[in-house]
Amino acid sequence: MEKQQINEELNKLKKEVLDLKKELNDINSEKEKWFKKKEELKKTIFSKITEIKKIKLDKDKSNVSFVRIKDERDKCNDEVRGLISEFKKLDSEKKKLFDKYGIQKGNESIREKIDQLEMKIETEALSIGQEKKVMREIKDLKKKHKTYDAVDNVVAKSKDISGKIDENKKKSEELHAKLIDLSKNNKDYKNFIVVSKDINDLKKEQEDAFSKFLKLKDRFLKLNEDLKKKLSQSNEYRKKLGDLFEKDKLKTRRKEESVLEIKAKDVEEKIKSKKKLTTDDLLVFQGKK
Repeated sequence: MEKQQINEELNKLKKEVLDLKKELNDINSEKEKWFKKKEELKKTIFSKITEIKKIKLDKDKSNVSFVRIKDERDKCNDEVRGLISEFKKLDSEKKKLFDKYGIQKGNESIREKIDQLEMKIETEALSIGQEKKVMREIKDLKKKHKTYDAVDNVVAKSKDISGKIDENKKKSEELHAKLIDLSKNNKDYKNFIVVSKDINDLKKEQEDAFSKFLKLKDRFLKLNEDLKKKLSQSNEYRKKLGDLFEKDKLKTRRKEESVLEIKAKDVEEKIKSKKKLTTDDLLVFQGKK
């Protein structure tokens, strides 16, 4: 590789090294800023945790009641959800039975009809054919009555569940109202909620700061490796230039010595022939010695 080409590569590397150093300084400043931010948030979070521990210790019986009432309310709400699900299933079953049997009238009217027909057999003078006809009708009605009993059982269950839903909803609303009253009058609980939210927000902010720090650190390490490689390349090019310089220097010295040797011989010839020596001749002669 020629000296010019080496110099060009070396100058290019110098610029890249300077750019890398500037970028590394910028990244390092940014990296340290986020690390400092993370540490500051860590201290703030620790302070908030200390504060919330104090709030927990200062909670009075009303806080305990709040938790108990809240659990009871949640239990009622869970019960309501379960009952509603069961009610929907029964309602669907009831509709299917009504559609299947074409039910329109209630059980009482069928029971009355059976009683009337039975009374008719007992009180009226019916022929054997008429009596058989009435008996078949009674039999059919009793079958319907039995079917209606199954439907009424579903309806009764639905009504019972509906009542339980209303009862649990009312109880849940009453408990919720108590919770609202406790919340209004419970300063410690309010502070607990506020500080808890502050801690969660601060933790998220701390995680974000730490994540940015890690990314910048990773970028810094990669750039630092690039810088080391480029500095190593620069040293190699400088060594090559130094080697070339020494070679040129040696070559020049040898050339000068060769010229001096020739001039010295000329001066010796002049001395032998007793010719007059010039100042340059004397210098050459001294240099030879």
